[in-house]
Amino acid sequence: MIILNYEEIKLFIADFLTNADKSFGFISSPSGTGKTFVLRRYCQENSTAVYLKLPAAKLSTRSLLLEILNSLGVPIVNRYQAYRIPQLIQLLKFVIPNTQISHLVVDDIELVSVNRNRVELFEIIKHLSIELPVKFVLTGTQIPELPVSMKIRSNFYITA
Repeated sequence: MIILNYEEIKLFIADFLTNADKSFGFISSPSGTGKTFVLRRYCQENSTAVYLKLPAAKLSTRSLLLEILNSLGVPIVNRYQAYRIPQLIQLLKFVIPNTQISHLVVDDIELVSVNRNRVELFEIIKHLSIELPVKFVLTGTQIPELPVSMKIRSNFYITA
């Protein structure tokens, strides 16, 4: 089993961030290769990156948006639980431009594969990447089936 190399991941993300045509960077590697460790370290060392782990229990569009808000340090996220998806997106449109965040690192993206709302979740991520000055680094043990519109706007780093 290959352990992820921190410097290689850092270079992949740096290259991805400088490519204006790409909004999504996918990193795929088997369990136990150090993805979470490397990506958390990367986010700790880069003030423009925010790490978030997808909630395994109740992955929904709303929970994804709330998790993004939580990872951005929005106080009293519970207050926004009753917000509808368009309201949460508007809140993100207000919050993100007022930060120095340029990219979100989303771990466990493979959880989207088994979710019945997979298409909706990816559409929300795509919408956020268009509407906000932020890119997404999506990581996991496998890359879920992607809509064509996302594939063409993506870079990939895959280990076996």
